[in-house]
Amino acid sequence: MQEQVKQAQLSILSLMITIVIPSLILILSKKQLMISPETLLCLALSFPACFAIYEWVSQKQVSFISVFGFVSIFLTGSIGVFRLPSEWIAIKESFIPFLIGTLLFIMSLRGKPSMEFLLRSLFDFSKIQAVLEKKEKLADFTLIMVRSSYLLSLSFFISAALNFFLASFIVKSPSGTAAFNEEIGFLTAISYPVIALPCMIILGLSVWYVVKSLKKLTNLSFTELLHVEYQSR
Repeated sequence: MQEQVKQAQLSILSLMITIVIPSLILILSKKQLMISPETLLCLALSFPACFAIYEWVSQKQVSFISVFGFVSIFLTGSIGVFRLPSEWIAIKESFIPFLIGTLLFIMSLRGKPSMEFLLRSLFDFSKIQAVLEKKEKLADFTLIMVRSSYLLSLSFFISAALNFFLASFIVKSPSGTAAFNEEIGFLTAISYPVIALPCMIILGLSVWYVVKSLKKLTNLSFTELLHVEYQSR
């Protein structure tokens, strides 16, 4: 229970530092007449950057999400500080999820479905595969994982498209201006709920497809598909 509370507190802290605080700084940037727009942009982006570095140092590892998050922050700051065309924001916002979706799609094509990696900590795949081996249905298991991984990659392609159109619609002011900062702040604030919701729905459908298919193939209940430590909870 304490571990769950700690994780919840860390998630709230991450949300505040990486989204809420930078968004407020940028949205209210027009009122900061004594500070240049470039400085305010760098200040706002320093919060998620520092938090990513803190997680890296404290956990002694670099997560996939942290790396892409840091790259995203660096690109946004570069566009603002060097006054590059604001249209680049839409390209930048869509590039990262498109790249992730492409990598997941290629992994599935090469027989390394990402959904299996994602669910391995929750489901007892050793037990599931042993049951399916007796039934001579291991090929069906692979097919389920590949199909669900295609759905997972689709969620990132949808995210890329939504990111591009949302950024194109919101960010119209020249980079390096207070108006540009305000639009970046507004984009950051609404992109997560607007884009995350459809992606989470697709992810949920992917997991539902895996669970339903595995239950049918193995004749095991949902609880029996899980690792032993989760069955006792």
